[in-house]
Amino acid sequence: MRKIDLPPSILQDIVLKYKSGLSTKNIGKEFGYSGEFIRQLLINNDISLRKYNEINKKYDVNETLFDNIDCEEKAYFLGLLFSDGNVHSKYNAITLKLNDKDKDILIKLSNMIYGKDILYKSNDNYILKFSNHNIKNKLIDLGCVPNKTFKLKFPNIDKNLLSCAKKTTSPVLVDELAV
Repeated sequence: MRKIDLPPSILQDIVLKYKSGLSTKNIGKEFGYSGEFIRQLLINNDISLRKYNEINKKYDVNETLFDNIDCEEKAYFLGLLFSDGNVHSKYNAITLKLNDKDKDILIKLSNMIYGKDILYKSNDNYILKFSNHNIKNKLIDLGCVPNKTFKLKFPNIDKNLLSCAKKTTSPVLVDELAV
């Protein structure tokens, strides 16, 4: 990178904009430089760059939602993910698709995950998609694994919350595994 002496106030402004979440590309446009120039400028000034998954992140996610299944609402949604959800095997993606009539259920879960309603419409279904490494790993730890059809394991949760799990998971599975 060619050496450019920027006034300290400009450099400080660039750093503040980057730390507030602006992309290097947008900062570059504002100051008349390329995004790559801004990136190198930040590196040369010992500013740690955001990781790839942070750069592409659209929404904040409640990463700790399933760390502790301590209420019926969490147990219900865990059971719903067990029965109708998909944990992607290669990526950190989790998907739950329900019929139009169950849109309110997805809105409630979306609000727990995102703090707002973020659903996608597909034919007669609504889809909730989110991507988070911590949530994916926690779901796997709880037994909600990728390609779960023949290897589903019932989670170890508080027995008092099982009545809630029975609403969303096969009663046969609940009765067999919750003994």
